[in-house]
Amino acid sequence: FVIDLKDEQGHYRVLVCDITLVMNPEKSISGNKLDARKKTYDALRTKGRYALISSKSYSIIRKELRDELDHLLGGGIKEVYFTKFVLL
Repeated sequence: FVIDLKDEQGHYRVLVCDITLVMNPEKSISGNKLDARKKTYDALRTKGRYALISSKSYSIIRKELRDELDHLLGGGIKEVYFTKFVLL
């Protein structure tokens, strides 16, 4: 994902990230892939301002994203990991 962000001072930043989902074996994202990508993009865009505050916010973003995707897919998401997380 490549997401444009704006901090509290009005400066624009870009978040570049890759996400890996750990799911229960009986669940699949294949039918909802487009919805999951849109939900992820929207969630990171709105929560991305936290990424500008501190490194502690990284775990907050992961948890909130996991909860939102778990709700969207009807359960089965165990964990969300960022394999790349670069704020430019």
